Amino acid sequence: MCGVIGAVIPDCSYDDLALLRKLFLESSIRGLHATGVAYVKRGQVLYFREAIPANQFLEKYDLSDCIDQNGTLHLIGHCRYSTSDLEFNQPMVSPDLALVHNGVVTQDPRNNWETMFDLVTLGGNDSELLLRGLVDKGKSPLELFPDASLAVVELHRDKTLRFYRNGLRPLYFANLPNSLGCVVASTADILHRSGVDDVLPTTQNVCYTFEQEELTYTVYGTNKRDLQP
Repeated sequence: MCGVIGAVIPDCSYDDLALLRKLFLESSIRGLHATGVAYVKRGQVLYFREAIPANQFLEKYDLSDCIDQNGTLHLIGHCRYSTSDLEFNQPMVSPDLALVHNGVVTQDPRNNWETMFDLVTLGGNDSELLLRGLVDKGKSPLELFPDASLAVVELHRDKTLRFYRNGLRPLYFANLPNSLGCVVASTADILHRSGVDDVLPTTQNVCYTFEQEELTYTVYGTNKRDLQP
């Protein structure tokens, strides 16, 4: 169980940053072992992550540093609950793409992954397989890993935000009032406690793409039952 966060805020204000801080603090109920963010600034995917809970993370790192020069904020975040170690924390990052993931891809040992999935990882977090599948094969985790448990938020270098889940993990979003932005979190309660209204559930195996202030949808076929309420 981990917390994932996504945010697109076209004209990021002090109040927007306060909302984002609340999202991290409320999401930390799902994971206190590590916290991280990735964001796009000056055309680059940048990140910082550390094995500390969100409250300490927010004291150490200033989220206003994630705002781009034109005042926009494109960010994803992760609050990790670890069942193994405090290495290989999220976000998973490449030069063109970062992602955060709640769920499990595989519980097989790392030395089996290349044979099982035809993917080479640099670390020992199975969420990296999702990143490698996107980067190396150009395929969505919904296609490559139908038996995994998935709630994923992607952030691309061109500032595209994508988020999706299958039937094994929750994921919710909301359009921001008086704004052309949106926020994403693991549960509706997290968004409500952060002060967000009009929260919407995502539909399993639907990829939501927020790009240039417009939300579009891509449906992936499935015959699996949705286990989320």
